[in-house]
Amino acid sequence: MTKARIILRRLDEQGKEVPLSYKANRKAWMTADLFEEWLKQWDRKLKRDGRKILLVLDNFSGHTKIPLDQITLLFLPPNTTAASQPFNSANRICGGCGCNVQ
Repeated sequence: MTKARIILRRLDEQGKEVPLSYKANRKAWMTADLFEEWLKQWDRKLKRDGRKILLVLDNFSGHTKIPLDQITLLFLPPNTTAASQPFNSANRICGGCGCNVQ
């Protein structure tokens, strides 16, 4: 039996709850449904705050194209993750060796 991996709420120094939402799925992966739900919530908050943003995304299949009012989605071309997200490459090289990537 696999345990769910989730991020739980915790208390900050003043004893108040940290404002975050958490979700879980069996493999602890971002899914298109979770991503879309998160984007829509963020879009509503940005609308309340009167802000608009550009969100740059890689071509991960969970990154869905949905119409939003306050968020413009910019998808990077395929096979550019190593150049646009160098930490991902360094993390794969180190694996679980326990080294620090700076």
